[in-house]
Amino acid sequence: QLDILFDNIWERKYPEYTFVRDGIMRNIPNENEAWFNAKRRVAFLLKDKSDGSCDDVRDWLIDNDNPNNQKNRKLSNKLFRNIANVLYGLTHDECDFGKVENNPDVEKSLLSTPFAYIECKKEAGGGCLKDNVLIEYLKKDADLLQMELSILKPNIIVCSGWPINEFVRGMFLKENLYIQGNNLAYCHKTKTLIILGYHPTAPFINTLQHFAGTMEHYKKFLDTKYGKEFIASLMD
Repeated sequence: QLDILFDNIWERKYPEYTFVRDGIMRNIPNENEAWFNAKRRVAFLLKDKSDGSCDDVRDWLIDNDNPNNQKNRKLSNKLFRNIANVLYGLTHDECDFGKVENNPDVEKSLLSTPFAYIECKKEAGGGCLKDNVLIEYLKKDADLLQMELSILKPNIIVCSGWPINEFVRGMFLKENLYIQGNNLAYCHKTKTLIILGYHPTAPFINTLQHFAGTMEHYKKFLDTKYGKEFIASLMD
């Protein structure tokens, strides 16, 4: 469904050599089936690919002879180290960084857990994307990005930056949202959790700060009645 959306509509809006495909990572066999069978479907919403070239993000964790893939798989860069930490935390309800840092199970989790990686701006950019430019793309491609999320149906959405967070919250009726400050919202009707965190490659943010920027809000959420309701929904 995503490839049809990309081929027939989205890619035609941009030069072919700059369009970036994304979705469910191909880190495990039968990733699509595993994703839709998973109780927790974590989607990381990022800004754009920063080197200006087209690519398929879904291939970045495949075990092949690509040196970048091997670095990603071994958490040898900031991007996938931080994604892996948060993915592990959200799928294990582990909010203590001391139990995550240098934990070999974090790497194993990245390579065995279905998750989605989504660039909200599908046209690859440069090393910096200003919020006002991102907002314009979010407006321009709003229907298509909402369609992508409706196809994937994540129930945990990690937003890297406030424009993305505001966009995702805007997909839900306000009366259905429990708002836990600026960094966390929960749609109790669809059992969907929306968390605002740092971008995985944000400068001047170390791995502890990046992890805490997401997981401290999640930890507080788990103590609420909605947090207990969300965890119970995963047991059904």
